[in-house]
Amino acid sequence: MTLRNHLVEACWMPDIIQRGIPYSEGVKPLDLLTDDTARAKWANEGLPTDPLSIENGAIMTNASRWPLMIDPQLQGIKWIKNREEANGLVIIQQSQPKYIDKVIHCIENGLPLLFENLPVDIDAVLDPVVGKSTVKRGRNVIMKIGDAEVEYDPRFRLYLQTKLSNPHFKPEIAAQTTLVNFCVTEKGLEDQLLALVVDHERPDLQEQSSTLVRQLAEYTITLKELEDNLLFRLANAQGDILEDIELIENLEETKRTAVEIEEKVKQAKVTEVSISKAREVYRPVASRGSQVYFLIDNLNALDRVYHYSMANYVAILKKGMDMTPGGPDESAVPVAERLGQQVELEKRVELLVETTSYVLFNYVAQGLFERHKLIVATQLCMAVLRSRGELQRQKFEFLLRGPKEMGVDNPLTDWVSESVWGSVQALKELEDYASLPDDLVGSSKRWREWMELERPEDEPLPGDWKRMPEFDR
Repeated sequence: MTLRNHLVEACWMPDIIQRGIPYSEGVKPLDLLTDDTARAKWANEGLPTDPLSIENGAIMTNASRWPLMIDPQLQGIKWIKNREEANGLVIIQQSQPKYIDKVIHCIENGLPLLFENLPVDIDAVLDPVVGKSTVKRGRNVIMKIGDAEVEYDPRFRLYLQTKLSNPHFKPEIAAQTTLVNFCVTEKGLEDQLLALVVDHERPDLQEQSSTLVRQLAEYTITLKELEDNLLFRLANAQGDILEDIELIENLEETKRTAVEIEEKVKQAKVTEVSISKAREVYRPVASRGSQVYFLIDNLNALDRVYHYSMANYVAILKKGMDMTPGGPDESAVPVAERLGQQVELEKRVELLVETTSYVLFNYVAQGLFERHKLIVATQLCMAVLRSRGELQRQKFEFLLRGPKEMGVDNPLTDWVSESVWGSVQALKELEDYASLPDDLVGSSKRWREWMELERPEDEPLPGDWKRMPEFDR
């Protein structure tokens, strides 16, 4: 997303200005590649409505090369299946025996073909298909696949999809296809999880929202069809159009329908605002869910055995919501935690955030090596603090790096090691800890008693230091 914005703002627009090409103020590539009608159709077909997904849809429908979807969460493939199902979509995998026969069948009959779950190494026999290598013989267009010469139908469409989140394809594959990244963003996932949470807590509200989105999409499509139909009739009208009774009646019908739809759209927009306001109450649950997912998704950096699917994550999140006390149905809640009554909405949201986080972490912790559990717990804690704006970058970096300032005289050698004293001197550079070395010397008796406790980290710090925020301590 950031790269695409950079290409438009730092490369494309300055180049247009430099070449003196006339352009409209505020022009965006997306507005040239698609329109509201197309976006509405995509939404009805199951494409997520976040900006990144809309851009991906525009790229796939306008690119001259076949699209190769990087789609670990299976959002792009879901859209393609819904979009092309009515056209006889054929779905195959490279590991299937004699799959090339199906490829030839699709090319000859102009059927859409989807290669799902592609590995990094794509069979060389598919190179002519991926690269659109065709030759013209008379009136026919021929494509050679292996030893067979196949008549190419221009209606043929190829979609390539891989579940790998960071694949390394050969350069020629990257050059022959249009790589489209469907990896979900944190904000995009948050919006999708919000719909999931609202559907669980207020199914009536989510149903209204889904119906409203569908109606607005249908209104947009109908208006576009009416406009196109009217323009077609006007363009093909013969003689005096004022004497064409059918054309005039059609014009009146179009005008009346357009006015009705416009009124319905205004009402729908008002309803949309009220529904959105009611749904936003559950935003903290979706936000926490998005944070936890991206933490889990990056666990393979610790060890390559850690892999979790989006479908699995959503199932555990739903389980966490079912186990949250204070709702209308507490059958899935542990008996000891049941409240026996519904709580206020604000308290319910707090309980949802707390319970879903706990259930998700516990589920993931079951599959972690012991040495990684504390690391993951710390990562989750820091992610939550950062989202609240309570994580100070300078202090967090100090905690990560643990710098030491060696070479300073240590007056407390009998109970403070040189290494610890070096850390204290480095900590002095942070404003809130400037007086720490002097306090250690001046109140050495209290500090020594605290350090010699069995678990000093669980006890209050000496003096005024115990009043510091938890993270600072």
